[in-house]
Amino acid sequence: MPPTSTVTAASHAREFPEDFFVDNGKLMCCFCDHSINFQTKNTITAHIGSKTHLRNKKEKKKQQIKKRQPTIQTILNASEIKKPVINNLVDAFVTADIPLEKIDKLQNWLRENCNEGGFIPISVALRHDYLPKLFEDHVNQLKEYFCGKRVSIIVDETTDCRARSVVNILFSYNGVTKLVHVDYLENVNNCTIGQLIIQILVQWGISFDLPQLVTSDSAVYMKKYYRDILKPLMPQLIHLPCLAYILNLIGEAWVSINYFQDVHQLLANIKQTFVYSKSQKNTWFRMAFHVYQNLDYIRRFYNEESKENSTPMIKKINSAFTDQQINGRIEIYLAFIQENAQQFVADLDFFQQKNKPIFPFIEQRLQQLEVRITIGKTITNVGSIMDLVLQKFNSPLTAFCPVFQQAYHAAYKKLEDHVLQHPAHSLFRTVQVFDP
Repeated sequence: MPPTSTVTAASHAREFPEDFFVDNGKLMCCFCDHSINFQTKNTITAHIGSKTHLRNKKEKKKQQIKKRQPTIQTILNASEIKKPVINNLVDAFVTADIPLEKIDKLQNWLRENCNEGGFIPISVALRHDYLPKLFEDHVNQLKEYFCGKRVSIIVDETTDCRARSVVNILFSYNGVTKLVHVDYLENVNNCTIGQLIIQILVQWGISFDLPQLVTSDSAVYMKKYYRDILKPLMPQLIHLPCLAYILNLIGEAWVSINYFQDVHQLLANIKQTFVYSKSQKNTWFRMAFHVYQNLDYIRRFYNEESKENSTPMIKKINSAFTDQQINGRIEIYLAFIQENAQQFVADLDFFQQKNKPIFPFIEQRLQQLEVRITIGKTITNVGSIMDLVLQKFNSPLTAFCPVFQQAYHAAYKKLEDHVLQHPAHSLFRTVQVFDP
């Protein structure tokens, strides 16, 4: 018996290649954008000779249209194939910290220079359809890494641009530190912070016997959430108040003493004549250094401004400079800050270093700070630069020594409360053995 031939869509497409193609097992007309029954040849030849087919064929050839109409299944398959490419693109933008809005500006370039570049959605679609899944995958990777590990917990409370209280929770393990949770709390106190930490530990599959250390600032409620909530549940947990925060408190003791209010007010007024921004750590001292180093120029500047473009704030600044007593006190106190606060700034910068093995050197640094402040409590020799400034205003050193000593007493009180009583002080002393 002769072999039987099997009629398929592909066999008819090969027979009539100009008019048909195969898509997902169906015989599709190149010009009419629909499928044809390929079981009988009469149906195919009848379609080829039909007026509709001939008209469509003529029009598309005239317009030189070569695009073929795919089936719905083909479209869905192509969409699934493209998803990993889009996911990778969004991942690359997020990893590089590039806003997704930038993709909107690249749409024309993508269409012109990339094969099927037009299938990349706009930023709104990427944010709605792809970013949540990418974030979920990222969180799951972090959970897999930290689950069951002896993590250290970092708690940071701050405010955002809308003055909302934002609490950031970070986990650290084996040199890897990651932000694991951000929460906006209406009330920030020891209860809400403690409950949030416990909730995160449960969600992330970390048993209460695993965390070894929690670090935060030295605010009263931060100490209280550790003492009243975490410590009873996790007896092994050590609270490590942030040393950079503590050093900032010691420096702020100088900002708040009454004798320096003329300086503090001057710096605040100068700041407001340019732009308002919330002070960060060390900025008060750095601004005081800058003003002292450029004091003559600043005086002339505000004197000229008061003549041409005076405002209430400029008048306040200029009046301070024209008042002989206030002007003298400002320069003397600025000179004192310039000569004596440099090490405070250096110490705070030291404790704010990132990715540096500073732990073995902490105790030595704190001891040097204590010695320096202790000596300052009885300061009588202020140095040659201060002597020149005092002579400039015919001011005796004895009149200002009590002020300078009070500044150091205020700093020592903060040191005593927060550094000498630091819960990890014994640990700082012990790890000095690793100091090369």
